[in-house]
Amino acid sequence: MSEAERILKPNGRLIMTLSYICSLTPDTLALITRDPVFEATGCSLKAKVNLKQMFDRAPLLADGIRADCFPGFAGFSEEWLLHQPDIIFDYVGSYGNVRCLPEVDALRLPWAEIALHLTKAH
Repeated sequence: MSEAERILKPNGRLIMTLSYICSLTPDTLALITRDPVFEATGCSLKAKVNLKQMFDRAPLLADGIRADCFPGFAGFSEEWLLHQPDIIFDYVGSYGNVRCLPEVDALRLPWAEIALHLTKAH
């Protein structure tokens, strides 16, 4: 996020998506980290997404965001997120030729694809 802030001109836009896995605990994160399929598919996971930390490092991109909608901010609720009709959801697990560990499939962790459209402040 800080690199995007650095290279954008004032009023420049960053449009991106990020995948947010709901219900991550230290144990489920450790299990996902052990599953080699995530690294092999370019989807490795090292920590829970915290957009507040990302915006703290890029304050010129955070202007005007509704903070309670984003992971890491006070007031954010996974329960609220799971009920948003405009967000794409699926479950972490095997699909097609991609085979996760059976323990990962059994978790049925929901993940959300969150879209961000940010404009750099002056």
